[in-house]
Order: sequence, then C-alpha cells, then structure tokens
Amino acid sequence: GKYKAPVGLTNEITKESLEKYQLMINDVQAAFKAHIEKHRPSLDIESVGTGEVWLGLHAIEYKLVDEICTSSQFLRNKMKNAEVIKVSKYTQPKVGLGFMRKALLGPFSKINSFCNRIDKIVRAIE
Repeated sequence: GKYKAPVGLTNEITKESLEKYQLMINDVQAAFKAHIEKHRPSLDIESVGTGEVWLGLHAIEYKLVDEICTSSQFLRNKMKNAEVIKVSKYTQPKVGLGFMRKALLGPFSKINSFCNRIDKIVRAIE
C-alpha cells in the first residue's frame, strides 16, 4: 500500500512520508509503553520508554526483561514446574491375518503355513 514503507532507500522522502513515518513510530512507542505499564507496573515508564534501549543486555539492566535465553531454554525451564503431555497423531494399528494367526492358532504349523499363504494373497490384493 501507499504507506508500506513511507521512508526507504528507493522512494522519495517527502514531508508527507516523514509525517506518516513519525506517526508509525509514535504508535509503536505508545504500544510499547502500554505493554510495559501493564506488565511491569513498578517501572518508571518515562525513564525506560525513551526508545534508547535496543539490546537485550540493556533490557535486563532496565528490568524490561527477566532473562535472555533461547526459546528452547525457555520451554525447558517452564517444563520443570509443569505437567507436560505429548500430543501425536493416532494411527490405527493394522490387525491382519498374521496377528489373528499368532493369537488364535499358535503352534499348528500346517495351519500356520496355510495362513501365511492367505496373508500373502491378501497383501497382494491390498
């Protein structure tokens, strides 16, 4: 759209584009301040919401974050104090003649041999 990148390397910088860019920056800063006020109410928003903190180490200094870690480390830490379940796709076990043969006929070798032949025929048809 028209304001996708109001100030960039290839487009002409106009007074209108700079004003739009400033509005976008103001919106981001307002959202940041609202987020910090909601989740870190003990912080003085005027001292930390100046737009000067960009690095994680500085964010720790200003108490904007508790720690810096990878998403895997974060999840492993959370798993220590949580009930963890595994969700996986269920596949219906195949119950064919081979299973039935073993369960019902056991050691009867001639019948087993016959069932093996039937099993092969059924697999060939499938």
